Amino acid sequence: MLNIAFIGLGAIGLPIARRLAQHPEIAMSIFDVRADVLEQERALGRVATSIADAVDGVDAVVSVLPADQHVLSVAEELAASGHMDGVTFIDFSTISPRTIEAAAAMLPGSTVLGGALTRSVAAAAIGELSIFVGGDPAGLDGISIVLDQMATDVRRVETAAHAKSLKVVNNMMVSATNILVTDHALLSDVHQVDPRDFVAAVAERGAGSWAFTNQTIKHLLVEEFTPGRFSTAYMHKDVNLSIALASSHGTPAWFAALTSASYRGTEALGLDDHYHPIVGRWVERAAGRPQLMPTTATARRPSTPETARVATLLADTLAVQQGLLSLDGLRLARLEGIELSAAIEHFISGSASNDFLVSLEAGGGHSDVTLRAVIDRLDEVLALAAQQRIPAFGIELSRQYAYSLVAAHGDERSLRELALSA
Repeated sequence: MLNIAFIGLGAIGLPIARRLAQHPEIAMSIFDVRADVLEQERALGRVATSIADAVDGVDAVVSVLPADQHVLSVAEELAASGHMDGVTFIDFSTISPRTIEAAAAMLPGSTVLGGALTRSVAAAAIGELSIFVGGDPAGLDGISIVLDQMATDVRRVETAAHAKSLKVVNNMMVSATNILVTDHALLSDVHQVDPRDFVAAVAERGAGSWAFTNQTIKHLLVEEFTPGRFSTAYMHKDVNLSIALASSHGTPAWFAALTSASYRGTEALGLDDHYHPIVGRWVERAAGRPQLMPTTATARRPSTPETARVATLLADTLAVQQGLLSLDGLRLARLEGIELSAAIEHFISGSASNDFLVSLEAGGGHSDVTLRAVIDRLDEVLALAAQQRIPAFGIELSRQYAYSLVAAHGDERSLRELALSA
């Protein structure tokens, strides 16, 4: 029997704890600062009165907390408890890699591991998360039943800090993808492309992604953003972590800057607590346009040669933007000392996955497009945006990032060459 303390019963921590409670070889004590939540979840295990009480006599501590300051506070209480010698502590919060290093320094008698969760709350409830974990292999082996109960995909990285870096970059890529997709969906809508034709073009032209399938189609285009999922405010916090990470290396955070500003706009609309793909509502509002036509609409718009051309152009442009976004993410991961192949593998396994990353191994498709062709494609779509006075923030930023790459590498380098030399 593995005795664990579980700290943090929030939006994703609670379904994970419920999942772990189902395992016959795991016994849990639980703690959260909200007494009402603890009272409601008594069936999960022993309800602790404090963190020190929760960790008394356990083999491992699992935490899923909102932000860096909470992790540091918990680490301080764990250190003060006097119960942590020889105990494994694994934290799954989305925090700075420097924070998990600071937590480890507070707990010299413990094995401190870093974990990162990707996919969704729904995946957490059924044990189908994708997890990055880093730290002492012996410590990871000791909690393998915990990891296996949580996830279908457990991938190890070298250090606890690497796991946190990958998660920070992963979330930047997911959130930026939602903005890039909304730009194109909006342009598609105002040019009278049926939303189902736009969705089909994205899939057929190699512009797909986890975020497009699981967030745009399932939420943005069916109007499902109710609170209780991963909120705009939490994702904004994560995006700002990626900006801080880039700043620590003295380098720009291209797509994180776009996303952070867009989330500020979304929060200004009073949508802080809503599921974060609702950032699309801000993009629409900034363009002075009504909400996108949902894919569930019964009236189909007629397909014409012109709407087919627009759908193809938008999908192809979205594909190369995903290439630029992937370059930006891989660059940050490499600055953190993560091997390129490991970064690609981990992003593909989780919610940052997109068709460009998948194509890197096989070559071909949009990954072989040159920077010159990328800029030409972006110019053509921005002309469409100008016709309808659509801001197209993400497309414009992508063009400027592409120009910065041309200045550094020349316009004949392909996206694939740049990615593999990140």
